[in-house]
Amino acid sequence: MKLLGMTAKYGGRQSVSVDYSSRYFLAGEVIPVESLVVLDLPGLVLPKQNQNKAEDADEDFDGDEGEDFDEDDFEEEDFDEEDDDFDFGWSYLNYDKAITAYLEERGLTVETGKKSRRSALQIPAENWRRATLDDVLETENGNNFIWQVNGKFSLAEFHQFAEKHVPVAQTRLREVLAITDRAERVEALTSAQKFVQLLWQILSQIPHVIGYDINTLRKELDREAVRLAREAAKAEGRRGLMLEDRLTLLEKIKTDEVGQEILNEAAKDIATAKMSGDELLKLLERLRKNKTVYRLTQWNPEFWSKMAKVVELPPNVRKGTKLDITHAHETTVELTWHLLSAKRIGAIAVGRKALVVNTRQGTVYYIRGERKLKFQVQSAPGGKLEKYGCILTLPAEKSKQELGRFLLEVERIDALTQLDPEAAFATLPDAENLPTNHPARLAVVHARTDHRQARILADLLIELRTGVDADIIRQMARRRR
Repeated sequence: MKLLGMTAKYGGRQSVSVDYSSRYFLAGEVIPVESLVVLDLPGLVLPKQNQNKAEDADEDFDGDEGEDFDEDDFEEEDFDEEDDDFDFGWSYLNYDKAITAYLEERGLTVETGKKSRRSALQIPAENWRRATLDDVLETENGNNFIWQVNGKFSLAEFHQFAEKHVPVAQTRLREVLAITDRAERVEALTSAQKFVQLLWQILSQIPHVIGYDINTLRKELDREAVRLAREAAKAEGRRGLMLEDRLTLLEKIKTDEVGQEILNEAAKDIATAKMSGDELLKLLERLRKNKTVYRLTQWNPEFWSKMAKVVELPPNVRKGTKLDITHAHETTVELTWHLLSAKRIGAIAVGRKALVVNTRQGTVYYIRGERKLKFQVQSAPGGKLEKYGCILTLPAEKSKQELGRFLLEVERIDALTQLDPEAAFATLPDAENLPTNHPARLAVVHARTDHRQARILADLLIELRTGVDADIIRQMARRRR
């Protein structure tokens, strides 16, 4: 029997899976991970139930590949082919028992490590090879890997596959149409349907392969244009491309990947250039106004990580500015065009906490400080506090309403948690959506018999309901009593 499988690195060794559930080591040539291979296991027999379900897989298969796992989560010694709990799902296409018995009968094992005497199953080099598109069509479980062929086979291979099998499908359909007996025709149609369906699913990947080839060729042309630009700069006696050269190149580039590469190189040069903080901010403002630069850097972490090392964000709001921070929220600052164009009260540091205020006029303010700054303003006389030369306010009426709502919620949750933990937990709007291992769910179980768990539950519910750290709001509650 021949089975299709996909390679991966497992315990530092090359392995293969045929059903996204079990893994076996592969002896012989080391090939790239996520390669499709064919296992040739003469004499392998699947259990009858497994065979029936495998035959129905065309109808059941919906393209979901199951859950991925990271080989870094496992050590060499963690592997034990006798562990019944080693199961990642997809039981209806699980060939594990049959393959395990097959390999054990033939003594095909390998030691798992120097410190362990345990052994794992290994498929010999002569029993596997790299897969072709024909194998996807012809192997027992080829339908499991339909959505993996894109990117693993070239357009030429797809073309040869189509030339070979499309005429076969036409011939089979022609023969079916010639059958006049209805019972025979049903049987022939059923057989042809499975073949044509699988063939069509494979051929349906061709548009994706064409798109991949188009993008690959465009990237090659773009990189050739960059190479020529560098040679021209060198011929002029320059050490490399200047920013203006790169901006000119961006207008000619067709692929985002190469465009981002150009801008990442520009970011590296900018980060090492000797310029003042103001000069750097002016340069970034100029780049922000370039539509191509803005689009290519909007989601480009490498560009921003280089800029974050050198960009300083001093306050840019005139002294005496008044700002209502009733609706301010805390965030971890990330360097983006949005941040660079925002108003800043106090020096803002990338990677640190800050309060963000979005005004009705559409202006965005970043305020140096954390959530507790709001409570400092609330506690200040008249709900006003001067900070970094500006006046931060929380109007008395709004402040009392917001603080009163928080404190009332704290008192209610505290009392209800002591009396009826289940009822307190049920007050959460999305309680039913919390995972079974959520700390709040675990605390509910023990809250009736352990007062410490009741307190933990109360703290969790306060934070989930109000969005404020329980310790902070409890301090505010004590001050108001």
